[in-house]
Amino acid sequence: MSKLENGNNENASKLLTYLENNPPVDDSTALEQAMIIKNLIINENQIDSSFAYQTDSRKEKVDLSKGQSLQLTLAEAELKTLTFSEVKGQPRVISFYEVSANLNELAKSNQVAVKKSFLVDNKDATEFKEGDLVMVRIDPQFAKEAPDGNYQITDYLPAGLKPVIREYNPNLPTSNECNTIWYPIRTTENAIYFNIGKWFEKTANCPHRTLNYHVRAVNKGDYKAQGTVIQSLNTLEVMNIAGEKTVRIK
Repeated sequence: MSKLENGNNENASKLLTYLENNPPVDDSTALEQAMIIKNLIINENQIDSSFAYQTDSRKEKVDLSKGQSLQLTLAEAELKTLTFSEVKGQPRVISFYEVSANLNELAKSNQVAVKKSFLVDNKDATEFKEGDLVMVRIDPQFAKEAPDGNYQITDYLPAGLKPVIREYNPNLPTSNECNTIWYPIRTTENAIYFNIGKWFEKTANCPHRTLNYHVRAVNKGDYKAQGTVIQSLNTLEVMNIAGEKTVRIK
């Protein structure tokens, strides 16, 4: 356990560099890195600061006085339009980027697996009519030796399908304990992110549980649906990918 004293930014910077360059095999350092970054920002940004930012879809004035901070999550297209103005004081920026990867080249673990299917009127389907409401069913599976803790599921939608994410809509099919409607923690362009635990797979009343959400068929054509990714957030090497599917919208 490392202790960061207020104002000791030289040691904080060295520790952050070490964690970034020497990731452990079994334990995530995300929390430690976040704590160190917070320490650096608070201690180096004593001057009250403010700024304004704008993208093609939003704009905001931000006050960073009294140790306040802003977390801004942007999709790639929106990031390209980001501009800053009215900068006062000495605001500090820490940036993290997700990098595209070839899913077929990623190493796969036998400790987890995931399957994906599409359903219309509760029946498996890969052909839809324009306007159809489609249920996406994701089936995560865990081996006994799979690490405990949280897992991220990232589902990639083809261009012809758009997510229907709402708190509640009486016109949508309802879920049950074994086929649960699950709301994403984040959506960016065609990627839908979910967070579950190893516990999700079964309950006392359901020996096998799936994660479900709705999409709408919006554009006619043939599309390739990329594989769904499941990954342990504690042990990043534990991951697997569902196979690609081809869907047709008529």
